[in-house]
Amino acid sequence: MKLFLMIINLIALLLSVSWLSFNFCWSSVITMLVLLSTIFAQFIPSVIIKNNKDKELAESFLKEFPSTCESCRLLKSQDLHSPFRLSALNEIERFIDSWNNTSHEFIKNKLEKQKKLLLDESKKFLTNLGEKTISVSGNVDLVTTKLQEIDKIPESVKNKDWDEVEQLNKLATSIYNIHQKLTRNLRKFLNK
Repeated sequence: MKLFLMIINLIALLLSVSWLSFNFCWSSVITMLVLLSTIFAQFIPSVIIKNNKDKELAESFLKEFPSTCESCRLLKSQDLHSPFRLSALNEIERFIDSWNNTSHEFIKNKLEKQKKLLLDESKKFLTNLGEKTISVSGNVDLVTTKLQEIDKIPESVKNKDWDEVEQLNKLATSIYNIHQKLTRNLRKFLNK
């Protein structure tokens, strides 16, 4: 229906412009301007609403998952062969829990694709990391990916384990880079 009204307004506008070219009068000019303004008015509210929603989401993302957070530091520089604190993953876990719904979808397709990629890779990372970690000395927050009783484990298992943790390190770096790219694009979108 909206498209039909826009087409009718556009046809009326074109007719008034052609009428003006042959018979100039102020009433035709005013009619043409009114029709032109109604065509533009149909686009403006939806664009403003879409931009406002995306701006709110962008500000929320930058606040909840900033590039200086502990999770980003872990993703950027932690060697997962060494022990680390599970609490360093809090921002990633909150991001997965709260941004995996339609209320947190960007309208701008480029931003939504990047957010979805970050979400998917983060889920994969946490799942794989959860399968590889054990607590250190009964400390619930301190974990490691090292095998327990390493002396009793065959060399082939040690090598496989090392390779799997290396893949986790690469995935962590990849997630960090995706996050940084999304953060830059959101700042650019917000003009910050």
